[in-house]
Amino acid sequence: FVLLIDGVRDERHNLATSAPSTNLANVERIEVLKGPASVLFGHSALGGIINIVRKKPTDVQTGNFNATYGSFDTYSVLGGTGGPVTEILRYRADFGTTKSNGWRDFGVTTNNGSFMLDFQPTEDDRVELYLQANDDKYDTDTGIPVDEDGSLVEGMDPETRYNDPQDFLKHQRFDAQLKYNHRFNDQMNLTNHFSWSDDDINYLSTEFLEFNATKDSLNRAFPFYFNHETKTIQNQLDLSYSFTTGSIEHKSLIGYNLSI
Repeated sequence: FVLLIDGVRDERHNLATSAPSTNLANVERIEVLKGPASVLFGHSALGGIINIVRKKPTDVQTGNFNATYGSFDTYSVLGGTGGPVTEILRYRADFGTTKSNGWRDFGVTTNNGSFMLDFQPTEDDRVELYLQANDDKYDTDTGIPVDEDGSLVEGMDPETRYNDPQDFLKHQRFDAQLKYNHRFNDQMNLTNHFSWSDDDINYLSTEFLEFNATKDSLNRAFPFYFNHETKTIQNQLDLSYSFTTGSIEHKSLIGYNLSI
């Protein structure tokens, strides 16, 4: 699938099939488009796309705060505020921190913060600046080895994580987006969306758990380590034009997408 963030492709999922994502403190909604219409969003969108839409500044002052606590030492603290600075400038700031040990002591800790400015100097022009950073840590979990018939070996506890205690996946990311929109008239719009990200994934984990011949001890095998950092620049330019022929409405789109 293809993952978009505010309409901009997250190419990590296309290149590696998966990538860590932080908590949803600054997310307003998640949109899912299924079927062949996903081809409108470029290559590799075979079965659909997922678009994460982040919270935007509002014309009135708003704020939200949420704190929860649950079993397995699970908690989350999420909050944000936004509103007008002047008649043509608005802002939005959000933060979130979550932690959970999980049923198998598979710990997950996420921390993020974001800030957005929405500047509208004229009725037909709008500039949006978005900054976000996160620092997350995941305890990797290889699972539980089983007997040849698929049953648990005596003495194995399904609630126990058998990875090395030092195994981890750490994810640090900073991204910035600058979006400009110009409305020529009710039918024609021009949008340019520039984004830059610095994404660092640091991983060390046991890949296999194996019993010895008598199945009275467990060996951790094939520890795998990598530190993958990418600095990505993307620019997406769209020119759209809406028109009708009789009772049929049309929308044409011309543009390009650059990713390096």
